[in-house]
Amino acid sequence: MIFTNEEYADIHFCYGFCDGNAEAAVREYRIRRYPNRRLPSAQVFSRTHQNFRNYGLGGNVDHNRNRQNNNNQNRILRAFDNNPRLSSRRAANQLQISKSQILRTLRNNHKHAYHLQPVHHLHPGDPEQRRNKKK
Repeated sequence: MIFTNEEYADIHFCYGFCDGNAEAAVREYRIRRYPNRRLPSAQVFSRTHQNFRNYGLGGNVDHNRNRQNNNNQNRILRAFDNNPRLSSRRAANQLQISKSQILRTLRNNHKHAYHLQPVHHLHPGDPEQRRNKKK
């Protein structure tokens, strides 16, 4: 269940008011302070506090994930700039990134993975030979 920023702030406040006792914080939140709001579980109180400790007031897990995704995106684009004939499968193995993330990054940056397309070598007499074989 996702709460608004205001609700998370109130959840964290109640948790601190109750000296880190999640069960007491649930009772304080539900009975005394916000009887008309939806009720978060005791686990939400402790996780909200832990996320605040780990990531700070303005940050959350998504900021770190975005930073990692930007690093991966740069690695992917560099790999394909260095070797335009690189396949998505080979890039996934080399960079230890999922193939779907590689394809998504390439698509978002208007690039394409290399696809091997075997072509027969054509020689000057080829069209005549083909016509003779069809008869």
